Amino acid sequence: DYMYQLRIPLKPVSLNSAYMVGKGSNFTLSKRGKKFKDDCQDFLKEQFTKKPLGGKLKVSILFQLYSFREKIDLDNMLKLTMDSMTGIVFKDDSQVYEIYTKKEIGMKRDEIHIIIYEID
Repeated sequence: DYMYQLRIPLKPVSLNSAYMVGKGSNFTLSKRGKKFKDDCQDFLKEQFTKKPLGGKLKVSILFQLYSFREKIDLDNMLKLTMDSMTGIVFKDDSQVYEIYTKKEIGMKRDEIHIIIYEID
């Protein structure tokens, strides 16, 4: 099994602030959400220089947060982070068969640590 480690030195954005409801109840990325996704993709492109992975994947993501005052749901941080990897690290997030996610609060800095495993 192959493993890839990636690090994004950003504070994750919650789904609640990443999307806004547009016309006809369609969700669109907010300015904050778009900036986070663009910045994420820049960091990912620097670290993952292969073609996007094509097979089944297992993803492990550790969200490290600096502030104790942060009230951000784990599942809300996951969506935009996964979307940021689509087309860069893997072709589509439907390839992901397992996800392990954890958050730690009170860290030295805001960071997102990602490990991708190719599984059979």
